[in-house]
Amino acid sequence: KNFDKKLTFKDIFSFSMGVNYKVNENFAVYGRFSQGRKTPDLSYFMDIANQQLTSGISIEAQNIKMAELGFKFKNEKFNLFVTPFYTLATQIPNFQIFQNPDATYYAPTRVYQEIRTTGLELEGNVIISKNFSLRAVATLQNSVADQFSVYLARTNGPADDTLVTYHGKKNDNIGTMIMITPTYTAGKFFASINYQYMGKRWANVGNAFRLPAFSSFDLNMGYTVSKRIQLNASINNMFNKYGLMS
Repeated sequence: KNFDKKLTFKDIFSFSMGVNYKVNENFAVYGRFSQGRKTPDLSYFMDIANQQLTSGISIEAQNIKMAELGFKFKNEKFNLFVTPFYTLATQIPNFQIFQNPDATYYAPTRVYQEIRTTGLELEGNVIISKNFSLRAVATLQNSVADQFSVYLARTNGPADDTLVTYHGKKNDNIGTMIMITPTYTAGKFFASINYQYMGKRWANVGNAFRLPAFSSFDLNMGYTVSKRIQLNASINNMFNKYGLMS
């Protein structure tokens, strides 16, 4: 069946502004604020499996606000970026599908979610010697569902649907991420090992259980044969580690 719905935008004004100030040759600071609107994620549309359900859905733009403050340090052998950030996503619709006693489908009254995330991004590069360098990146974040509700269907039909709230719970799939990459170079040859870490995180907004942390190592090597030819080899997940993403 054809799906013909228009995105509903009301009073839309999106903008982003930032400023960077160079204190001296080794230190600078910047700030940025953005406000915008976005369409719902693809998952919002995946359960609209028949024409009947399209009559009960509206496609509304979500609100996104984001602010960050950055500090940049550098010298000949070292640079460091420190960026605290704040994100607020509101007007996020929760679209659910339930069944009537006659086997037709209906969508309960739409509820809206609000997600707030604060965090810190760290990125540094250091030249240890002529042949060795090290790059490290870390994202530390805390995400909270300030407003989050879902309907619980009991028997078929809307009469006994129950609204369950998880206000103030931790948001799902948000964890600490770390990447460390030492690199060795010697003439035309280079090699690096990339270590990646994903911290434990909640599996759902109900905070029923946590997904375990995991890590992996990747190996990359290369050799420059000439100005036009370079040989590269890589091994992903060298130690065959398993990890659950979501």
